Amino acid sequence: MNSQDPSTCCVLSSSRDHPVHLWDAYTGELRCSYTILDHCEVNVAPTALCFNLDGSKIYCGSNNMVEIFDTTRPGRDSQKRPTVRTRKSRKGQKGVISCLAFNPDQSDLYAAGSFLKTIGLYDSRADELLLLLRDKGNNTSSNSGGNRARRQGEMGGVTHLQFSPDGQYLYSASRQDPWIRCWDIRDTTRVLYRLERPGELTNQRIGFDISSDGRWLTTGDMNGDISVFDLGNPTDTSAERLVARLHGHDDVISAATFHPSGSILATCSGQRKYDMDLEDGSDTDMSSSSEEDEPLVSDVSTSQEKVLLTNSLGANDGARSTIDNSIKLWTLPGDYAWYLNGQRYDGASSGGDYSMETADLDPPEGVTLSATAMEGAAVVESTL
Repeated sequence: MNSQDPSTCCVLSSSRDHPVHLWDAYTGELRCSYTILDHCEVNVAPTALCFNLDGSKIYCGSNNMVEIFDTTRPGRDSQKRPTVRTRKSRKGQKGVISCLAFNPDQSDLYAAGSFLKTIGLYDSRADELLLLLRDKGNNTSSNSGGNRARRQGEMGGVTHLQFSPDGQYLYSASRQDPWIRCWDIRDTTRVLYRLERPGELTNQRIGFDISSDGRWLTTGDMNGDISVFDLGNPTDTSAERLVARLHGHDDVISAATFHPSGSILATCSGQRKYDMDLEDGSDTDMSSSSEEDEPLVSDVSTSQEKVLLTNSLGANDGARSTIDNSIKLWTLPGDYAWYLNGQRYDGASSGGDYSMETADLDPPEGVTLSATAMEGAAVVESTL
């Protein structure tokens, strides 16, 4: 995506029983659609969706399948790449392909996560499986909140994958699993280290993001907290990686992502909540109500937060659960430096680093501004 070229400014989306839609990021208009059909000629929405690095192809993940569309050819024409030869085959990657990520090092390598607790590494040129990653757990120490020893559980169904900017490390998150794992794709026999996200286990996708310089990883959790981890010196498995944790929302934070410049962090929160009335034992629709019923949702305060009145199993009558469906932007304090392809740019002529205070020359072509410190954050905008 390049803002100087409007044709590259577009967004992909998918929803149940509908084709994949390509939207114009500036006008919001629908550009075109890509249709995935099953054997009954019914629309199937992919559970994973991404562009390749140059945007020429769209990769869609579904059950035992990766389907590839040419961006310039909307419609039904696609290439089907089964992840297993047959349903009974023991070779390949089984299950629903739940997330996809391309290696930014231009090696044509991409990773595919499955709800059956595996990560497959594929060569996009041949669309063949190179390696299958699993983590069945072992006795190691937590490297995020302390050095306490505990039993690391088996990896859950994979929900998010992302490569480091240099392409050497792969990070994965799973459902019903409190750990973000770091894999060295040059030595994939073991997990380098794990980063812990506190809170209750959930099936909800909770995303994370890595800064453009590859130094920081940020993620939310079920407690509404934002955690920042230091990814420097990845081979040091005993390093203390948690550098900051602050309360950002009053509900689960489902995504936290850096701006490419590294100076802004965006977070969003929210989850589905239901009113469960189990006392009368009736099978009527819980969403229906009568004039005598108490209101399900009532407005409170000027912050546009809402309170859900619940009568659920294990909860007291009138128990209140806060609804916080918001997006927040945070400014990130710290020094700034020029980065080129994920590496800090050193001025050859001056023998030092170019920084915002000392650089007299314009940054070299292709260099982006990236933050080099993450000591805290201040919210600058909050909207529903």
